[in-house]
Amino acid sequence: MQIISYLSVAILATAAVATPVAQFGEHFGPGPVTAIHVGEGEHCANNVFPKRLCNTNFFCLLDSTDPASGGVCAKDFKPHFGPGPVIAIGVPKGGKCSDKVFPKRVCDEGLVCAEGICIDKNVS
Repeated sequence: MQIISYLSVAILATAAVATPVAQFGEHFGPGPVTAIHVGEGEHCANNVFPKRLCNTNFFCLLDSTDPASGGVCAKDFKPHFGPGPVIAIGVPKGGKCSDKVFPKRVCDEGLVCAEGICIDKNVS
């Protein structure tokens, strides 16, 4: 009789531990979480588990020094079209600029990059 009691306690304990719980920002549903959505400025990558995908209307700008490590979600994506691969994109006033991502985020004409933000050239 004691063996049956011990087995029933072990089964209940195993069931309690194996009960699924919400994780990764309260995403919960059938099956394992395979992707989570992240917002502007957050790390994004599709070569990790779970995948870190940018929210709608955001783009993953890859790190130019190590593109395999992923990048950062950004909203103000403005590609420059022309022959050859895109290596830089234009960023409007107030947008985030950087040469450490790929493609590089270069300020539009008449602007300069100051502390990661595009501002007018004449502002000091």
